[in-house]
This record gives sequence, C-alpha cells and structure tokens, in this order.
Amino acid sequence: MANFIKPCEGRVTSPFGYRIHPIRKERSWHQGVDIAEKGNVPIRAAADGVVTRNGVLGTYGNVVMIVHKINGKTYETNYAHLKNGSKMIVGQRVKQGDIIAYMGNTGSSTAQHLHFEIHDGRWAPGQPNAVDPLHYLSFPEVRELQEKLNRIGYKLIVDGINGPKTESAIKDFQKKHKLLVDGNAGAITLSAIAKEIIELNKPLPKPIVTTNPKF
Repeated sequence: MANFIKPCEGRVTSPFGYRIHPIRKERSWHQGVDIAEKGNVPIRAAADGVVTRNGVLGTYGNVVMIVHKINGKTYETNYAHLKNGSKMIVGQRVKQGDIIAYMGNTGSSTAQHLHFEIHDGRWAPGQPNAVDPLHYLSFPEVRELQEKLNRIGYKLIVDGINGPKTESAIKDFQKKHKLLVDGNAGAITLSAIAKEIIELNKPLPKPIVTTNPKF
C-alpha cells in the first residue's frame, strides 16, 4: 500500500462507493471519502508530491490536487470543498504533512467537510482511477472498528486500514445479521456490532440452587 497519511482531523461521514446523494437524494457513486470537523481545520498533504491544480472545479468547489511518485507508481490526490485562499502554486513541491489549505464548504456541499480522493494514476474527468482511500491510509475509526470485530470473534490485524479482510469481516457480520451487505460499517452495522459486544460481555446467570425439602 502507498504511504499516505490522513489529511485532516475529523470523522468519516461518507465512505467510498455508492450512497444516497445528500443533495440530489438519489443513489450515486461517491469517488472519495468525506471527513467532517468543526472549526478552522488545516488540510495537509497526504504524501510528498507536486501541486497540479489549485482553484475552482465545478461541484468540487475549491480544490487542490497533488501528484505523487511512490515506490515507482504515480498517484494523484484531490482535496475538495476547501475554503477560499489556498496559497498553493501549480508546480510547487510539498512534503507529507504540509498545510495546503483549510476545510471549507464550497461547491456542492451541505456542510463543512473535506472530500478526499486518491487516484491510482492521474485524476481525470469521470474519476476512472479513483480508489478507496480507506485502503491506502490508516484511520483511527477503522482501527476502533477492527478492535470491535476482533472482540466478537474475527481475527483482523488492527492497522486502521479498511482493506479486503476488514471489508470481508464486515460483510460476513452483515450477512449473519441480515443487514444490507455492502462492506461499509454504517450506523446500523455499528449499532449491531455494539449490541453483540454487550451480549457477549453479559455475565452468565447464576444457577438456581435448590435444597432438598425436609419431611
């Protein structure tokens, strides 16, 4: 996996894949992850690279894009819905962790958040090279989920990366509990996992002890 870091503080509010669009209210493909946090939140470069775009891009609002060369491969990251005023210059080199902008609410957006994409190759209209960022970097919330799944019998490496084994465990749990099997641990799946942990940790009922009646 590529060596990326989480680009900002906050929690994932919308994962990669199909979802109900928050504005159009229809099923649509989401080619990145949304990370939300309150306040003046800095956005950091997920890896070393060169800035390829800084400006407004349609429904993305304000974006910064960075191309990366990692282990002989080319990736491009897209940071969208940014506040106005990023000082990045196209062609500028950045280091992993450098502040490139601040979280905003520009473009087609319902609240302040970062829409973050990773592309295996260069970004292109239609996002043909988009990959799930949760497969490429460690998220604390994924680490917590892995720990919970292990508590109910799964044997996952707790690394915070939502890779194929973690997705498979989520799907297996969803199937066993007759939930929507999509590999995404949404609110309903998380609630079911929490309920099962509670059930497993309940103390066994004390046996009823009877004494022989006296005649």
